[in-house]
Amino acid sequence: MEQLDLDDWRAFVAVADTGTFTAGASSLGWSVPTVSKRVAALERRLGVSLFHRTSRRLALSPTGETVLPSAREHVRGLAAVEDSLRERDCAPGGRIRMSAPVSFSIAHLGGPLTSFLRDWPDIDLDLRISDETIDLVGGGFDLALRIGRLPDSSLKARKLCDIRMPLVAAPAYLAAAGRPQHPDDLKRHQAIVYAQVRDPTRWTFRHDLEGERTVEVSPRLTVDNGDLGLEALRAGLGLTVQPEFFIYDDLASGTLEEVMLPWSMPPVGAYIVTPPSALRPRRVSLLIEHLASSLARLPWAYGAHPSST
Repeated sequence: MEQLDLDDWRAFVAVADTGTFTAGASSLGWSVPTVSKRVAALERRLGVSLFHRTSRRLALSPTGETVLPSAREHVRGLAAVEDSLRERDCAPGGRIRMSAPVSFSIAHLGGPLTSFLRDWPDIDLDLRISDETIDLVGGGFDLALRIGRLPDSSLKARKLCDIRMPLVAAPAYLAAAGRPQHPDDLKRHQAIVYAQVRDPTRWTFRHDLEGERTVEVSPRLTVDNGDLGLEALRAGLGLTVQPEFFIYDDLASGTLEEVMLPWSMPPVGAYIVTPPSALRPRRVSLLIEHLASSLARLPWAYGAHPSST
């Protein structure tokens, strides 16, 4: 068998991730003929077709779909090794690709990210904000900030802090509808529901003496954007459960009130997740430490982990 050539695999991964030879070549800074020759050489060496080619479209073959995840992981891992060696003797630089949820980014990431880029002028940041759970490896992301329960996966996760999830409403709504004292009372109330969580109308609360209680709420408004839900909440449309980072100032000013204590919803965690590669570029490690330190100082973050162990 011919000797393995990493650039052949880089070409394959780039074309698979971008969908065309032209876009793949552009992402690598290579010419289209070079990328085409690299992929053809890889297919010839393996004795299989990695793509189905027609005059109108390009698609991965079943074999291509099978080998792509492993190929992508190994290409990224070797790229991280190269980055680490380059950064060992010089100031860190290069691009970081990051994903984070919309409302959290708008409320709390602007300051930390601006100060980080000011401290490290040779580092560029590509931040994509979305409430969707993106494919970290497939999308070429170096890290993501995620809030809530993490699904089982091969991704590495570092917990930054815990975030309370209080049940809140506007004073005007409570004056008109009454204050719930027990989870069962919520069946008679209007709820504002966030659509991006699992079982959005099933709310589970805990009490130190009475244990756990799950209720099905009736949504007056179901929305997939936290900012729109917050406006409806302030306007007195109903009550809802919100992460404290999102409503901390509203609670402090009295615009919103927490209700139904000592019943409470379990807190959620804030995490940094990264691809499973054993090595990461120094620039990514620097950003993770900067975010951990910055978020640990926020008043709603408890159980914070400002530094790695």
